[in-house]
Amino acid sequence: NVLRVTIVMHGWCRLDCVMCFRDPIRFDISVAVMYFGSLCDIESPRNRCCLLRRLRPQQARRVIITLYYVVLLFGAIMNTEGQVKHPIAGSLFSWYWSSSIVLLAVLLSVTVCQRLPHPNQNAPGFVGALAAWDGVWYTRIVTNGYDYSPTQESSVAFFPGYPLLAWMVCQLGCTPVVALLLVSNASLIGGVLLLSTYCERTGRSGDVALHILSVFLLWPTTMFFRVAYTESLFFLLLLSFMLAIQMGWNPLIPALIAGIATGTRATGVALMLPLAWYVWRRSTSFRGACLSGGIALTVSCWGLMAWMSYQYVKFGSAFAFIQTQSNWAMRPSVPLMRRLIAL
Repeated sequence: NVLRVTIVMHGWCRLDCVMCFRDPIRFDISVAVMYFGSLCDIESPRNRCCLLRRLRPQQARRVIITLYYVVLLFGAIMNTEGQVKHPIAGSLFSWYWSSSIVLLAVLLSVTVCQRLPHPNQNAPGFVGALAAWDGVWYTRIVTNGYDYSPTQESSVAFFPGYPLLAWMVCQLGCTPVVALLLVSNASLIGGVLLLSTYCERTGRSGDVALHILSVFLLWPTTMFFRVAYTESLFFLLLLSFMLAIQMGWNPLIPALIAGIATGTRATGVALMLPLAWYVWRRSTSFRGACLSGGIALTVSCWGLMAWMSYQYVKFGSAFAFIQTQSNWAMRPSVPLMRRLIAL
């Protein structure tokens, strides 16, 4: 609480009518504090405890001074952002300063926090901290390929689109962890540029598009877009799919993009519904809609079909990625009827 009050008193930035979009946008500094507070908390054997409780007074002073200058930089960035008028430059600048907040928080955590031993972690250090949890599994997949065991957690639970791209990047000479991070951040940059383009094409002015990017990139869970997770790649594919439909392209193009998405995350199958609606709106007859829709929907799940075929050939079960989910359960399963009643 002392840390939060100190930051707010010395570097207050208020929210200037975000909905009006008239002045250069400035966010409450509590957003930055929330990032540091959530990312720098550490696990203790008994409970979650604040970072400052585990620091010596000298370390605590260093943390406060560091965050104070980060606040000053943050306010300067927010004022400068409103002066960046070029769409591409503004989009890249939004990605840069928002990612800096996350990376500074991770750097601070790695510097002053002692990580507790955990079986699913990469090598200690800044880069390893960006590839924890799921990132460990993706690192294993890029290095050793997929494995499957009916009785324990297996890597087939993770879809192949993201690690496959990272494996291709690895062939250029970098390590698996670096390759994963490069794919994630390159996908985020591409998604940010596409989001800016989509906003422009749907009638939003340049300033409004820039503010939309700022609000999106400051959403706390977008932290996962900068680390070794699939979210940023799926975000890029989702924006590509939306832009292809908005520009009125041939349905096969968004269908191919949706196919890549189904090979990246299970939620990619949700793109089949808007694709079917898009085909229906473009068709001039019921017969043509059924024919075009059948072709487009078949193409839209090619990634999932390829993934299931690979599992059938290598592990003897096309549904290994579903069967292994029972080994990942963190709580007892609940019957469907009980879920419906609770809902």
